[in-house]
Amino acid sequence: MISSIDRNEIGDILYPLKRSKQMTNAVFQANEVVTIRGYQQECECSHCGRPLKVGVLLETFAGPFGAQCLAKAAAPYIYNGRQYAQKADSLKERAIIKGKGQACIDRHGMTDRNFRFTLKTELRSI
Repeated sequence: MISSIDRNEIGDILYPLKRSKQMTNAVFQANEVVTIRGYQQECECSHCGRPLKVGVLLETFAGPFGAQCLAKAAAPYIYNGRQYAQKADSLKERAIIKGKGQACIDRHGMTDRNFRFTLKTELRSI
């Protein structure tokens, strides 16, 4: 018969990635409103560690996130009574526009509301 301590040690040996993935930090909680503050080039995603050409920077967190990771965590928005999913390309485009400054924001006819969205799931950092 194997004791509970031995089972945990065996689990760590057999599934080291599964255990380490559970120890990530929740940076943003579900139903939290986050704001895009800009972009960073040639970086790694703070959520999954994947290399990125353009990472999206969010307020209150220093590291960049990938647009696909953000799109998966983002809640759908409602426009004219219909729900639409946040698209990764749109999030990346908004980050680039925000990073280029107020003149670019005005040129695209955007307001601060265009750079805020709500999360449906918590967003973790590695």
